Amino acid sequence: MVRGLALIMLVFLLASPNSVSAQSLSERWLELWTRCRVAIETVRPLDTEGLMPFELQPNSRYHAQRGWWRDGDRFLVQEVEWRRGHGVRRGCDVNLAPDAAALSDAEEAIVLRTFLVERSRLIGDQTHQIRDPDPIFPIALGVGPLHKNVNRCQVISGITIDPASDFFTSGTGEQVFGDCVGQSFLKAKGKRPGEPIEWRVLLPTDRPLRH
Repeated sequence: MVRGLALIMLVFLLASPNSVSAQSLSERWLELWTRCRVAIETVRPLDTEGLMPFELQPNSRYHAQRGWWRDGDRFLVQEVEWRRGHGVRRGCDVNLAPDAAALSDAEEAIVLRTFLVERSRLIGDQTHQIRDPDPIFPIALGVGPLHKNVNRCQVISGITIDPASDFFTSGTGEQVFGDCVGQSFLKAKGKRPGEPIEWRVLLPTDRPLRH
């Protein structure tokens, strides 16, 4: 909790970021995060222009998954679908790639500041509202559109950071409320829903240690 408060204080100290590399990293993160947000909110395929497929490790808990990244980048886009009723519920995350270095305190702060600025812009446009996820970690912030998407799903886009363990995750997902359900964008019709798929949840222990 102490490190979480320290990170929030660092966000305000970095009102005018002087780290070109960290600022560039936050811009790349925002671009990928926005792709995820728009895809889920508008119920459209993810915009993968300029991205390369990234092979993810198997996990059969999910109906389907797909990974994307730019070669050598530290961020990885992970599309995922959960089986729900006669369709699926979608998610799209922007996390650190498995072999990427953990974010430094300054990088975490600038990415967090970038999120807060973008959230303020969306709220100012009167299209979104604050929609924070459950505070499981010291920093858990979110935003969501005022109305459900056409799949009748409430959508939340957020960022979660635990500075003590270097845990970082962000992205967008359809929430499990009411009759939220939609079509699969990752599997062709007629595929067997129980077939093995690839996915790996990145836990704090998977992160590289910070030096």
